[in-house]
Amino acid sequence: MTLTVPLTVPGDSVATNSFTYADSVGTTPVTSYARFTVPEKDPNGKNLIPYTGKYLATVADKDADGKPVQKALPDSIQALMPAADNGVNYWVSNVAQPALKSPTSETVLYPASAQQAGGFTTIDAAPIADAVKALGYAANADAKGAYNRQVGVNAPTLVNADGSAHQASADNTAPWVGLRQVISGNDVTIPVGTGFDPVANPDMALKVFDQNGALVDLFDKSLVTFSPETINTTTPGTHQMTVGYTPDGVTRTFTITVAPKDVITVKPEPPHLRDGRWVVIPEMEGVEYQVDGETVTGEIHLTTLGELVEVTAVAKPGYQLDPTTGPTWGFTWGLPATPEKPTQSGNTVTIPDTTGVDYQVDGKTVTGELTLTKDITVTAVPKSDYYFTEDPPSWDFTFQASDKVVTATAPTQKDNVVTIPTVTGVDYLVDGKVVTGTLTIPDGTTIVVTARAQDGYVITEGATTRWTFTYNKDVPPVCDTQYFTDVTPNMQFFNDIC
Repeated sequence: MTLTVPLTVPGDSVATNSFTYADSVGTTPVTSYARFTVPEKDPNGKNLIPYTGKYLATVADKDADGKPVQKALPDSIQALMPAADNGVNYWVSNVAQPALKSPTSETVLYPASAQQAGGFTTIDAAPIADAVKALGYAANADAKGAYNRQVGVNAPTLVNADGSAHQASADNTAPWVGLRQVISGNDVTIPVGTGFDPVANPDMALKVFDQNGALVDLFDKSLVTFSPETINTTTPGTHQMTVGYTPDGVTRTFTITVAPKDVITVKPEPPHLRDGRWVVIPEMEGVEYQVDGETVTGEIHLTTLGELVEVTAVAKPGYQLDPTTGPTWGFTWGLPATPEKPTQSGNTVTIPDTTGVDYQVDGKTVTGELTLTKDITVTAVPKSDYYFTEDPPSWDFTFQASDKVVTATAPTQKDNVVTIPTVTGVDYLVDGKVVTGTLTIPDGTTIVVTARAQDGYVITEGATTRWTFTYNKDVPPVCDTQYFTDVTPNMQFFNDIC
C-alpha cells in the first residue's frame, strides 16, 4: 500500500478504515486509525460546517408526553439572531472541545465512528445574548458564556413553536442555541383616570425569573427596575415602560395604552352567610367575586372554625365599581372568645369564668379555685362553636414549697350558733366572705363554711375544708357521740351534756 504525506481522503463516501504501516527501516509494524468518513450534513445534503445562516433560538420546554424538548421561538426572535461565522463566533474541532476565541477552527464536522468520538463545536453566547437582551431573554449558556456541543452527545429534540418536529438535525450538530426567558408580561390597556401599578395589574401579568428559573421579588429595587416608574393616566395616550433585571442586564419594554373612559358603574351586591357556614356569592353583570385572587361563584363552605375568608368584588372590563361601596367582605365561622389569665395567690389558683373558654389541667376541665400541691400548667381551649384569634394560651403556676402546711379545724355548732375556730394560716368563709368568731343561724336555714389557706400556707392535702350547718328551732340537736362513759344516750339530759 502506498501512502502519501499528507494523507488525502479519496472522497466523502469512504468509510472508516484501519491500515498498517512500518517505519523506514522496516521494524515492528504499528496499527493506526484514520477517520475516513462522511461529514455531518444539513437538511439539504450540504456539509453542515461551515454554517453561515442564523442561529436557531430555542427555549427548554416539554412535549405532550412530558419529555424535554428545545422549542423554537417565534419569528420575531429568530429575526434578531446573529449569523454564524466559523472562526469568529463559533469554532469546530474534531479532536477536543475548542476554546472560546480559538485561533483555529476546522472546516468540516465529523460524526462518531467505532474508533473516534464525534466532533466538537463551541458557540460564543455573547452576540446571542446581546441580540435578545432587550426582549426579556438571556443566553442559557455555561458560566464562561459558551455553548459546548459534541456530535451525538446529549442531543435534544428540536420542535417548532407549534410542537411539530423541526427540520434541523437533532444530533447536536444543528446550529441551535438555548435561551431562557427572564422577563414575561403583556401590553395592557387601562381606562383613563385609573391608577396603574405594573406589579399588581393582573392583565400585565408581569414576572421576572432569576438564573435558576425562580420568581424574583418585583419590589426588590436592587434587582428589578422600572423606567419610568409611573405612568400618567390622567389623559388618554400611549406610554412605554421598560422593566429591567439588573443581574442579567436584561430588559423588556411594554406598551401601556390609556384609553378614554367609557365604562359602566356598578354597585356590587354583598355576599351573605347561610346557616352560619356557607357564604353565598351573588351573580350580577359586570362584577366578579374573588378569594385570594381567584374567582369564586356559587357558595363557599367555611370548613375551619375561626378562619377568616375575605371576598372581594372586582369590576369586569368595561365596568367600574361604585366608589361608595366597600369591595371586600369578611366571613368567619363561629364566635370569637378571648381567654383571661388565671390568678395565683400563694398556693391558690383562681380560674376565671370566661364566655366561650374552658380551662384545663392535664386535659381535664377545671373551675373555681385550685389548691396547689405541685406545679401545674393551665391551658385555655375554646368551647364548641367558639374560636381564639390567636393560638390557645397556657400558663404555668408554681407550687410554693416554702408554705407551711396547716390543718383547718372544724367549726362547731350549739343550737343556732356556729363558732369559727382561730387557726393560724387559715381563713373561714361563708358565701365567699371571710368570717370569724360566732355566727347566728336563722331558724330553718343552712349555712356552708369553707376553709382557705392564707398566703404562705397550704392546707393539708385531702383534709376537710367544707362544713354544713342547719338550725331548726323545734328540733333539738341530736348528739351521736358518747363523750362520757357514765352518761349514756338513754339518760334524760344526754343531749344537753353532749
